[in-house]
Amino acid sequence: MSRKKSPTLLPGVPDLHVVRLEADEQSILAIMATTSSGALCPLCQCCSESIHSRYTRVVADLPWAGRAVRLELHVRRFFCQNQECKRQIFTERLPEVVAPSARRTTRLCDLLTLIGFAMGGEAGNCLVERMGLEASPETLLRLVRQQEERQVPTPRVLGVDDFCFCRRRSYGAILIDLERQIPIDLLPDREAETFKKWLLAHPGVEIISRDRGGAFAEGARQGAPKARQIADRWHLLSNLSDAMQGFFLTKQPLLKSLTSQPEAKAPSESEQPELAPWHTGMTKHTEEKSQCLHQQRVELYHQIHDLAAKKIDVANMARQLGVSRQTIYNYLQMKQPPERTRIHLGGRRLIDPYKDYLIQRWNEGCRSAKPDVS
Repeated sequence: MSRKKSPTLLPGVPDLHVVRLEADEQSILAIMATTSSGALCPLCQCCSESIHSRYTRVVADLPWAGRAVRLELHVRRFFCQNQECKRQIFTERLPEVVAPSARRTTRLCDLLTLIGFAMGGEAGNCLVERMGLEASPETLLRLVRQQEERQVPTPRVLGVDDFCFCRRRSYGAILIDLERQIPIDLLPDREAETFKKWLLAHPGVEIISRDRGGAFAEGARQGAPKARQIADRWHLLSNLSDAMQGFFLTKQPLLKSLTSQPEAKAPSESEQPELAPWHTGMTKHTEEKSQCLHQQRVELYHQIHDLAAKKIDVANMARQLGVSRQTIYNYLQMKQPPERTRIHLGGRRLIDPYKDYLIQRWNEGCRSAKPDVS
């Protein structure tokens, strides 16, 4: 039975042996030398045992218990025995340990690349410093850019949403394979034309999950006319939250009356207030602003009538309150404080023709849109 090869503290290469270890409080130096009799020319792959010279190179390796580790590699140069080879002298390679001219071992580069992919530059640099390594944010990003792009197949279910490169200034779009749950591409903007070109270059998308914006919808219609467009879960829940919030804000007086007078007699069917089970279009911020403006109008009404009771003329009242004379006349004609007005955004809605029937069903106690099949 073969056993799985376990990771070693030092690179486990057969022809690379440790000469000695030197350690201090912050770092560990491992001096290693090659012991093979010959090496292959990297250009013509001809084996040579004729040694030309020796040299030393120092590379960084994975840390030990928070201490930085460096490998001092004693390697050799060989004469190439192939007379037709353009390279007369070559250095023996250690592909399992370090790449040519690299300053880090292969496994350390793999670790830094993984950190760069997972955390990015600045956040990855903080983790690298905690591990006792040295790598700037630019180095982590450079290692990420050096990786070859993987060719991913065209997804069957595609998710698209926008994100900002710079807040409120420049935006892009991210494309995600929703079945495999991995990002597959980034677009430089969120325009319909850009999304259309991507879909035309990657035919085969069957379902497109997007937000409620018109740009992605138009790009999907032009780039993948046979694909089915659906609203993604997050925007559906967000719209539901806004609708419920707007509905309960309009019912605050009724809710307060029910909680303050729990033993009060329930109103009859003819006295029941009109309950509108749809979104009024007002967000929480808009609702608070509307309440504040109404309170200011009520206070202005009382101030005008108090000044009118003191026989102050309209011109002086307008100058004192900082309003126009026409406003003074309008408030003097009111017999009671102005009522709060509600603005329904968006003009006429598709649900308006069914308003009377929906209110009737609501007052009858129906709270579910699911049909009764029993």
